[in-house]
Amino acid sequence: MQRGVSILAVAAVIFVVLLIAVAALTCVVDTKSAANEGGATAALRALSSAEADFAKANGHFAESLKDLRAGHADLGDSVLSGLAEGGSPTNFTKYGYEFKYVANKVTFHITADPVTRGKTGTRSFYVDESAIIRANATTSATATDNPI
Repeated sequence: MQRGVSILAVAAVIFVVLLIAVAALTCVVDTKSAANEGGATAALRALSSAEADFAKANGHFAESLKDLRAGHADLGDSVLSGLAEGGSPTNFTKYGYEFKYVANKVTFHITADPVTRGKTGTRSFYVDESAIIRANATTSATATDNPI
């Protein structure tokens, strides 16, 4: 009678441990992507609300994130308002998403696309003066996509 652990038993244990590790890593990536999407939609809500307040106070929409921040100081986050290094008056990156702000005094819309679709986020988002956030899982979201 032989005592000890067979090579087959050790290989089976290693295989099970690797499967558990892969499952855990997948959950971490999915959780990060979901957190990024939550941050992106929260940013869109904040910007949309700030635009509504700006329009109410000024009779028109802000033409840049810098103008919007000047008229709505409680936006606070300098990256969110496009004023930090790497940002511009119309574009910035935050939460693994690239935000694009297009506005004139009559209308505005903001899009948020994952920097790397499937990794930093799975859906793209869009909001305009209607304040309805819309999503698209395959390409940049537009005014015709379904609301979230």
